[in-house]
Amino acid sequence: TGDPDTVVIAAGTGVYRSTNLGATWTRVTGGLLMLSLAQDPTNPNVIYLGASADLAATSARIDSVYRSTDGGLTWAATGSNGLPDPDPSGAAGYFLHWAAYSIAVHPGNPNRLWIATGSGAQLGRIYRSGDAGVNWTRADRGIGGSD
Repeated sequence: TGDPDTVVIAAGTGVYRSTNLGATWTRVTGGLLMLSLAQDPTNPNVIYLGASADLAATSARIDSVYRSTDGGLTWAATGSNGLPDPDPSGAAGYFLHWAAYSIAVHPGNPNRLWIATGSGAQLGRIYRSGDAGVNWTRADRGIGGSD
């Protein structure tokens, strides 16, 4: 965030925020396995979160990339156009486990994002967005195990 005393981390099943350099923490969101964070280098209040899309016994689409525009206080899914379908078989209650294990923001163009996915059929795949996470395309040519 723009405040030098504020720290936001992804830990386990929550995102935590501290306004006193980590002396105390407040859980600001939870529910999915939180894996990675990346901050917009041009706007410190914009933070992206990579999470796991592994939830069972539900037919709802599960998003794995989220965005905060208020320094980590609130989060919304960025979009999923072009990302893997968590239920490729169409069978209710079965979901392909995949997760955004790593997320990066381009230092000169904050609308350009990359995520690295992992687990199952998505192991080692890279996806790129040019519109702050609304749409995604595969961008892993040349990475071992991605073809």
